[in-house]
Amino acid sequence: MKKTLTKKFYILTSISSVLVVGVMVAFGVIVGQEVFDRGVDYSQIDQGNLEDDNEALMRRFDKANPSNYLTSFKPYELVNIALNKVGGHKNVTSITSGEVNAAGVTQTINGICIKDDMNYFSENISSSSLVKTTWRFYQDEEGVTTYNGSQKTPRSASWNESSKVSYTLEEFEESWGKTFARPSIYVLSKKTVISESIKQEGETYVCSIDLDPTLSVVRYVKQMMMTSKLKKAPTFHSVHIDFTLDSSLNLLKDEINESYDVVMFGKHTSVGKLSDTFTYDLEKNIPQLNEDSPY
Repeated sequence: MKKTLTKKFYILTSISSVLVVGVMVAFGVIVGQEVFDRGVDYSQIDQGNLEDDNEALMRRFDKANPSNYLTSFKPYELVNIALNKVGGHKNVTSITSGEVNAAGVTQTINGICIKDDMNYFSENISSSSLVKTTWRFYQDEEGVTTYNGSQKTPRSASWNESSKVSYTLEEFEESWGKTFARPSIYVLSKKTVISESIKQEGETYVCSIDLDPTLSVVRYVKQMMMTSKLKKAPTFHSVHIDFTLDSSLNLLKDEINESYDVVMFGKHTSVGKLSDTFTYDLEKNIPQLNEDSPY
């Protein structure tokens, strides 16, 4: 069993990215026969060994002078501080939008995540001319429950009670890569950052980070394989993320650009562009299964 972060490190991150391969899988059926491709054996990568000591990082942050943030921390450390600070808020909402393109097919993605104290909710709705994919996730202190549904609009769906699957927190992390009470699905650490930069724009900082396309996605590929029942993990070519932080190092927005190959009844390259926008301390009720999400 992999090590789970302590409850101090709560983080709300959209898992809309789990949907981006759905249309690509369907398109592969049209393209032709599955090609031989070994891909990356992520099971041989010790994901726990990739992580930095975030508890030590937060202790450094607690002692730091705000006027010296840029000289006291590397850009990726500032991002990890921001990710961990999300959990200090009782109420957090993240809105996701984006699209993925492959072979002329565009898949649109909409999602919302809500943190209400110790409870988490995520909904993701993805659609193209070929495929419509919907997921809901409910998490409490005991576990995570997932549901599938049928899309009604780009931001609403009807949900199937019989599709319910329940996991313990440990089972969900093992299967899906992470629970909602841990940092981003990407691993940002000294072992995964290829290049980084930071610029100040008024009262905000923009941290631009290029991640190792293999090591940084060891958790992410689990989500992708669960969502689309892939037999082989995607092979990433690039992961670039721009994080916008306020002057107190609260995360305001992230913008993700990535590319990867999916092998299933053919091999094709997908290019994804996603963004998550965060708001804090505005209470939103977690919807019941028969209720639409409060976009």
